[in-house]
Amino acid sequence: RVFEMAAQRDAVAIVLDVGPSASSAGPQMASFLQNAVRVVNLLVQQRLFASGKDEFALILFGTPGTDNPLYQDDGSGNYSHVTIARDLGVADLDFVRYLNGQITPGNSDADCIKLVCMCVSLLSSPLASSSVLSSALLLSMSASGVCEESIHYCKRQTLVALTDL
Repeated sequence: RVFEMAAQRDAVAIVLDVGPSASSAGPQMASFLQNAVRVVNLLVQQRLFASGKDEFALILFGTPGTDNPLYQDDGSGNYSHVTIARDLGVADLDFVRYLNGQITPGNSDADCIKLVCMCVSLLSSPLASSSVLSSALLLSMSASGVCEESIHYCKRQTLVALTDL
């Protein structure tokens, strides 16, 4: 029984906004994207060296291209400009290196509500093994442009739902 507890780990889907609003910055200032990557990098390093068993996925939105299982090239634009840069898997040094030098600013916006749905689907997929103790979604976005309207809509709908209880 002790062995079973030791084998359990957390699954974390990290979502980074790499779109135009996240990558813009004033003179001599770090952009939102640069700061977010720095924080995510520290989190992954801490989890890597503390337990070495936690699983991470990295989803980028606002990318010029699209690479995710929910996208269909039917002209609808659903789930476009969202790239799964790393499938759910145990953190390793290659992942840390990717965070340090492979994330580049994008030039597109994405629907953040559909993005969250995709992340929930990813975390609840069969790829997330039964030994996962808990799942978390770390969403880092600049909250401007298309996403800002979606966030305000979500807040209003949540308040309406809570009021109806």
